[in-house]
Amino acid sequence: MTNTEKLKELEQKIDVDSIKYKGLSIWPVLRYYSCTKLSSDREPTKASKSIFFHLLKNFFFGFKNYFKKHDHLLISSTNQRVLIEKKYIDKSVDEIAENLSNPWVVELPIKNHYKKSELPAVPISSKYPLYLATWILSKLLFFSKIQNEPKLKEVLKELNISVDYKNICKTYYAQYRVMLFLGKWHQFKSAYVVCHYTNMGYIRALRKLDIPVIEVQHGLISNSHCAYNIYTPTDLHCYPNYLLTLGEREASIFENDNLFMHPENIFPVGHVYIDYISSTYAGDKKLKEIQTNYKKTVAVVSQKCPLEEQLIDFIRKASELDKSILYIFIPRFYTKEISEYAFPENVVFTEWLNVYQIIWHADIHSTMYSTCALEAPSIGVKNVLINIENKSKLFFEGILNDENITKYSDEPEQFLEMVNATTPESKSNIIEKNASIILPNYKKNIKNFIENIKHR
Repeated sequence: MTNTEKLKELEQKIDVDSIKYKGLSIWPVLRYYSCTKLSSDREPTKASKSIFFHLLKNFFFGFKNYFKKHDHLLISSTNQRVLIEKKYIDKSVDEIAENLSNPWVVELPIKNHYKKSELPAVPISSKYPLYLATWILSKLLFFSKIQNEPKLKEVLKELNISVDYKNICKTYYAQYRVMLFLGKWHQFKSAYVVCHYTNMGYIRALRKLDIPVIEVQHGLISNSHCAYNIYTPTDLHCYPNYLLTLGEREASIFENDNLFMHPENIFPVGHVYIDYISSTYAGDKKLKEIQTNYKKTVAVVSQKCPLEEQLIDFIRKASELDKSILYIFIPRFYTKEISEYAFPENVVFTEWLNVYQIIWHADIHSTMYSTCALEAPSIGVKNVLINIENKSKLFFEGILNDENITKYSDEPEQFLEMVNATTPESKSNIIEKNASIILPNYKKNIKNFIENIKHR
């Protein structure tokens, strides 16, 4: 039974909508935390001491924009930025902002904010003032009684997990109050978020103010992702009004009894950077020189998850079996010394390039369950996925089912056979076959959506 199925079964048995904090249904946010704990036996990352030094460094970036009125709010993070023609463009929200009047981008600095000279001419601010206001308010709040708390405890007992639900409730309510104030003052006409499940309190407040909220797809949306599979009519105002997706197939997930989003409110738009890479990018001279020493190149996208060490071990074994194949290993963050991986010499790191540029160079793309499995064919590169603990098939088998484009391997030996057996095909043919998964013509699609939403 999947985690989504476990939650669905419990939600049908227990009245989770009656679990409230300060009059707000708290189950939607607790549901996400519970699912995270079920999936990886951990709760979402909490602040460490180092975050406060990072906060001080980035807090005042675009600070004055908090005191200027804006018509449209766009919430994102710096890891969405990619280099296009000497500017770091947010691949999720910047093209949207360009088509809106008086927009304001609020972004979380994953590392640090880019220099203003490296960014497009759109008002951009750090998300840290929003975070700090939320954190302070959550600490000032006296904890109120949770209505129907025994039912919440029953749910957690049935799931056999524990979460710090008192702190979660206070943070959620603080998000709600902070955004109520900000939304009323700015009088936003719309709000865009790159990830709904880390912004639920903010979304709840925006929906309370009748401000339409649009989520921009940032990762895999599937029947296995519990944040996008809602079967009980809890407070649906914690979720966005509209969803902008990579392609057309996401709409099928929300048919039948899934309450997250009505299919009519889903708009396929594609991916601005994939359009750019597939049509404009010409490659990197340094990497091309390295590739001349090998018969094939495999780009391996890692993930910050409990299975990462197993992936590293898998690639280590596969690369030892055939030294004529070049592997480019792409970690989620370049935080470890290369020597710590103990890879053989035919596994390299090209940290001067981003993940999409690296995939463009490759003959084969590989990962466990990163969204790059959906994206690689739209760059013209086939997949050989690494099916550790059946995760690749769980997430992608129902989506990526063209055996000529995507294969699934369970062992290093099988993986190597599949890599060697993969036949060359023109990038344009592969891209065309993936068009239903990632729609082309992103800029045109975004303009059509914004025009469409004006008349709703």
